[in-house]
Amino acid sequence: MKILYVGNAQGLNNIDKYYLTEKRLTNGFIRLGHNVCIFNDRDQSRYLGLLRSQSFGKNRMNNRLVDFCLSFKPDLVMLSSCRNVNNSTLERIRSLLPKVKISYTNVDPLSLERNIQFINQRASITDTIFITTAGKAIKQFNKGQTKTYFFPNPVDPA
Repeated sequence: MKILYVGNAQGLNNIDKYYLTEKRLTNGFIRLGHNVCIFNDRDQSRYLGLLRSQSFGKNRMNNRLVDFCLSFKPDLVMLSSCRNVNNSTLERIRSLLPKVKISYTNVDPLSLERNIQFINQRASITDTIFITTAGKAIKQFNKGQTKTYFFPNPVDPA
């Protein structure tokens, strides 16, 4: 499977953060034989933005993400903490690649209202949401086609 991992993984500011969930998940996908590409939305926004500002580079980064998807043609787009990526961009990707699956992972506690807002933002556009908080509370994010599942914090032998 071709997997595009979109989030704050393996970027300029996270090169020493080998323990991040994003790194563990991408390592696992690769070990399972999948072709994994990482698209760091924060670094791309900075690189494409005026004065290396994420805010000024967001629109160009969203366009670059669509272009990259058209080139790579992923089977799965796995989102993590990619707050610079607009839902409208994900809708464009889905319309251009109708067979693509879009999933979102969240490792922050549901006791944070801000985190609930981030999850709700993705609930309308994703096929699945994976949350590291267990229990009935995760069912609130099942909306339309979206199904929510618990997954434990991953570990990686590396």
